[in-house]
Amino acid sequence: MSIINKRFLAKEFDEFIYLHIKRINELYKGEIILDNILNSKMEIKQKFVVFDKRWIDDWKSIVGYEIFREKYKNFTSINKNEINEVRDFFIKFNVKQKLEKLGTMDTSDFLIKYPDKYKFINEKSDFILVLAQQCTLFLQTIKVCITINSQILNGKIFIDNSQKIKKGK
Repeated sequence: MSIINKRFLAKEFDEFIYLHIKRINELYKGEIILDNILNSKMEIKQKFVVFDKRWIDDWKSIVGYEIFREKYKNFTSINKNEINEVRDFFIKFNVKQKLEKLGTMDTSDFLIKYPDKYKFINEKSDFILVLAQQCTLFLQTIKVCITINSQILNGKIFIDNSQKIKKGK
């Protein structure tokens, strides 16, 4: 392999690493914001995206979410030593291959379709709600994106069960 090809692959891999650090950061900030909203007992309207709990748990495990979330919670840029640490982790644990095997998130099974064309979320599904403004980097990994409106009151989320469906990849 030529030096140019090796440099291109290294740059591409670094961009892959940056993307996942940004996703870790975005998701972690979203968890903190949601916890603050729920604990404040505020009444607020909020938009969420439905995530497959199993998929996101697998993703977290693969990318080392628990290891890196606190470290990169104030992420704006990363220095060379830090990228080396994450790169070593990603190489050691075959992160890229595992994520390819994991594939895209598909939440279409979470919908119940009625003959009169109404779609409702199946509340027995294994899903989690992620603040819509805190998951933009994940949208390209979702096959069918379900966004819901909600009312948060006294630390509880009340779902408006009429759905907007957006086709993903």
